[in-house]
Amino acid sequence: MPLILTEKSPQFGKCVLWSSTEDESFFRAALEPTGLDMERILDWHPKRQREWMSGRYLVSEYMDEDIASLTIDEYGKPSFKDCIYNFSISHTQGLVGLCYHTVPIGLDIQIKTDKIKRVAHKFCTDKEYDILSDHLDEEASQHLIWGLKEAVFKAYGKGSLSYKNNIFIESYADSTLGKRAKVRLHKEDLEITYQAKISMIGPYYICQVVESSDS
Repeated sequence: MPLILTEKSPQFGKCVLWSSTEDESFFRAALEPTGLDMERILDWHPKRQREWMSGRYLVSEYMDEDIASLTIDEYGKPSFKDCIYNFSISHTQGLVGLCYHTVPIGLDIQIKTDKIKRVAHKFCTDKEYDILSDHLDEEASQHLIWGLKEAVFKAYGKGSLSYKNNIFIESYADSTLGKRAKVRLHKEDLEITYQAKISMIGPYYICQVVESSDS
């Protein structure tokens, strides 16, 4: 698994991104001795099995936790009991990523696809297009909006959110610090602000968000 990216900062925590080139047998050989329940994925599609294993392999390599003790809650969010870190895993064609921090965090990796144009109306608003229009074309904006909202969905971790009506891109800037955004989650009486960091590597959009202290 060649390392593509590794970053660590006080604001955004630790993020690692790998090119997942190994076959299924590599991951099984690495994970079976850990005591991780591998039986639960036997009936899954091979692609989904490989993604599941590659993500857990990355966690086992970079986080000082017993991978066999990883649990999934009712909303599908993974965690370790009594661990100080929140973490998020994402994978797409050929890449797998992990980020972790002491604050709620979310990671999404998207590969560029023409299909996004057909569904963009379900999660993009006119205001968000306006915010990004000085920096990105429409297609790139659509990928970025989706990635940021998916990352917020993971960081929130309690399901039941409308990407168009509950999650909003508030600002975007491209400076010497890199590409940054501010995203707001609003649902009934709940209001949470997230700071976001964006990387674009080849055809991939990598969006990482952390809950802001001013939420």
